[in-house]
Amino acid sequence: MYFRVLIETEFQRGGSTFEIIRYVEAENTVALFNELETIPSLNAKELGYAVTTVQAISKEEFEEGKEAEARDPRKLRVHARFIVKEKCVLAPLFANSGFSDPVEGETIDISSGGLGVSYPGEPIPVGREVRVTIQSLDIEGKAGRIVWSFNQNGVSKSGLSWLQH
Repeated sequence: MYFRVLIETEFQRGGSTFEIIRYVEAENTVALFNELETIPSLNAKELGYAVTTVQAISKEEFEEGKEAEARDPRKLRVHARFIVKEKCVLAPLFANSGFSDPVEGETIDISSGGLGVSYPGEPIPVGREVRVTIQSLDIEGKAGRIVWSFNQNGVSKSGLSWLQH
């Protein structure tokens, strides 16, 4: 099987993070995750997430991806993330979004592809669509989808990808 994997990683000196695409061949998904554990740039220390997306691809897509990696692996970086701590509000995009009241929180990091946010209470379920408002950054009601979410010691953290509406 062939996979396109989006991995969260960080710059050597710490601070800002970014996502990088890697192409991996593995017998199955268990073997894939065993292989991913050997990648030195995998970063999971602060937020508890590292692998953002795993997508099965064709052999042709895999071969093209491996060629791109060989030419210049740095070009496969996407969505540089910047640590930005600002107050924000997450509100349901639709009435059946799984939560009804807006949630006030603080951004963890932000990129052109999405946002990490921390807030009190239960985590917003993965897959839910929300509207994000960050007044200090002039972001008003921008649509996003929750892609990961967890709760630790009463504080929830979620990551979302911006929707292209």
